[in-house]
Amino acid sequence: MSLLLNLALLQQQANIRMVPKPGFTTQWTVSGDTIARTITLPLTDHGTYNCTVYWGDGSSVQLTAYNDDNRIHTYQANGTYQLEIIGECPGWSFNNAGDRLKISNIIHWGDASKFGGFAYLDNGFNGCSNLISHGAGAILRKASCTSLQFLFMGTGISTLQSSLLSNCAPVLNLQGFAANCPILESISDDLFRGCTSATNFSQVLYWNQKLELKPYIFYESGQQSTVFASRDMVFTFGFRLTSPSAFIGVKGTAPELWNCTFKSVSTYRCFANHATTTLNNYASIPANWK
Repeated sequence: MSLLLNLALLQQQANIRMVPKPGFTTQWTVSGDTIARTITLPLTDHGTYNCTVYWGDGSSVQLTAYNDDNRIHTYQANGTYQLEIIGECPGWSFNNAGDRLKISNIIHWGDASKFGGFAYLDNGFNGCSNLISHGAGAILRKASCTSLQFLFMGTGISTLQSSLLSNCAPVLNLQGFAANCPILESISDDLFRGCTSATNFSQVLYWNQKLELKPYIFYESGQQSTVFASRDMVFTFGFRLTSPSAFIGVKGTAPELWNCTFKSVSTYRCFANHATTTLNNYASIPANWK
């Protein structure tokens, strides 16, 4: 191997090593008067805080409590800013309130060497209608975080990737996980397969009028008799639409949950208001799942 090639490879490896590992990184857009340019982080009382917040405008602060005054920041100019949190920031929940319309993107969920993970994420981005992406990386969660209910309800995301949930095997509750997302149209074929302990999928993808359903989002082909056999499952209103006529997406294929084996299961109106125009296998769905 030539000396030049060796040098090029060494430089490439050095560049890879120099890529910084991120903390929990989000993007915010502010415009208007002082109030409009002020953001308050949606922190919750679910653990010990000890983190540094880099606001994306050259300034930073330390946070030591969920109600720390330093969680509030005013930008001096209109614009879009990347905000990074490094350290322990265990609770996050907009819950359809606060500055939910100012957050526009999740850039990265963070590297475990930089960010301690979440103990609480229920309603984390609920109502953030200008949020367009769930970002790179996997949700970093502490062992105590076993619920992601209504995490992305009412957001502007258009796609959901299974990589997001790769750290979520112990999660039990995914109720309303991405319900009522008006432009959500694409999901990974294996979206929820990594959630191997989950029991509550009530309203999980409810009222998504553009979404193309996929048949194996919960299990691989051939696993129907085993995947839920030891669990008491809830699929109430799981994929309900407002009406077949309101559907404007690509016709999908429902996961054949009715052919699965359960310890027990709640099926009420799981596929309500679907039709042959929304699902390729609608005719196969039993009445108690409709």
